[in-house]
Amino acid sequence: LALPPKARVAVTFQGEDGGLYISASRVNGLNQGQRLDVREPGKAVRAPSGQVVAFRPGQSVGKVEIVEFVGDYLAVVKTVSGQTPDDRHWITLPASQ
Repeated sequence: LALPPKARVAVTFQGEDGGLYISASRVNGLNQGQRLDVREPGKAVRAPSGQVVAFRPGQSVGKVEIVEFVGDYLAVVKTVSGQTPDDRHWITLPASQ
């Protein structure tokens, strides 16, 4: 599965163990050690009819790195710069990918 640049990759949550998790993994084409952008919430792009046709991510406010995979659909991440993400942030592929 190839994700387009700046597509929302995952949601973030804090595990009971204190780890920072994202809801994406190898099945989404991610790799251990890969860095992802932490972004402010985006805005809907609407067609003249009012239908939502796309989403534009907000400003980049940090980066996380994939530390390890947990099962098929989760990854542990660590903050490497900027803000530590929470459930309101978007986690995206970097613009250069």
